[in-house]
Amino acid sequence: MPEYWSYICIGSCITSSVAIFFASNRSPLKTLAVIALLFTMGFSWNARYAENRLENILALELEGKELNLEGRVAALPQSHSSGAKFAFEVDRVSIGKEVLERFPKRIYLSWQPAWRNPQTIPDIVPGQRWKFKSKLKRPYGSLNPYTFDFERWSFHQDFGASGSVRSGELLLDKDISWAEIELRMEVIRWHLRKKIRSMLPDDARYAGVLIALVMGDQNAIDQDDWQVFNATGIGHLISIKCNIYPSYKGAHRANSIQLLTV
Repeated sequence: MPEYWSYICIGSCITSSVAIFFASNRSPLKTLAVIALLFTMGFSWNARYAENRLENILALELEGKELNLEGRVAALPQSHSSGAKFAFEVDRVSIGKEVLERFPKRIYLSWQPAWRNPQTIPDIVPGQRWKFKSKLKRPYGSLNPYTFDFERWSFHQDFGASGSVRSGELLLDKDISWAEIELRMEVIRWHLRKKIRSMLPDDARYAGVLIALVMGDQNAIDQDDWQVFNATGIGHLISIKCNIYPSYKGAHRANSIQLLTV
């Protein structure tokens, strides 16, 4: 980001406002001043947005170190039989006995069973408070063409780091205040997804697709299925159906299922 962008924007806004106030209504100077003011306001909003995201990145010296994290599951996790991936709001972090003051407030964690030490991964539910031992890194992504841009996605989701969980201790099964409506909705979506999976056979071929069509959870779709959809040219149709489904009726759901069946 430009070093003095905030001072430049403030000066530009003041100058434009003065020009608007003193210029006559039919003067082209007033039109230019309005355009300049709107442009400066838009640039200021975007610059502040980018600056906040860049300040929320994990420090390089903390990469690869074992950290003790305490916080809360912040959204519907991407769960499957072998583990879970989820957004995590960090309240407290330490290395040994040293408590870190500056740390990303929101990170993306993956909890998978260890190769040499298999373990059962517990259910991760939105609103739970956990204490994790984990290793983190900055949200790096591959640059392969036509693949998912994890780095860009992490930037927009405000994930300052990503990493893996080594072990976890559940502190509170539910830590949601009455005013956190969005997080309460995520809990309802989690129970709905669990109900749908319990009603389907364990080997149901398109269980993830059905869940995505019902509740818009695209993370439930397996990567193998995404490859088939993209190869056959219907990947964008699946995405559209998942995104706009809540505003449609049952007939559209039937059309989606027919499309997948074909």
